[in-house]
Amino acid sequence: MQYSHHYENDVLIIEIDEEKEPFCEIETEDLVKELLAFPIKGKNRIVFDFMKKKHLNSTELGILIKLHEKLFESGLEISIAHPSKQILDLLAMVGLSDFFIIEKS
Repeated sequence: MQYSHHYENDVLIIEIDEEKEPFCEIETEDLVKELLAFPIKGKNRIVFDFMKKKHLNSTELGILIKLHEKLFESGLEISIAHPSKQILDLLAMVGLSDFFIIEKS
């Protein structure tokens, strides 16, 4: 999975780009290691920005759940920013609306 990152108000923002490479083509453990290597500057939170990602398939949803669990074990929260209506509907349909912090813009 290709992504870019930056910081906003001391929060690590991971921008997911559906066009570059599918979200599901990465091992969860490898991604957790990559994310934990970034300096966490103050707030123990990582935001996944889905502005350029409109849909999640079941594999990608599973990865997101595993990421949440692994990063939570390391003391970090996961937020999802700019989710599409389809992603919000999927989270609601599978009962995960309250599992993730959703940052709507």
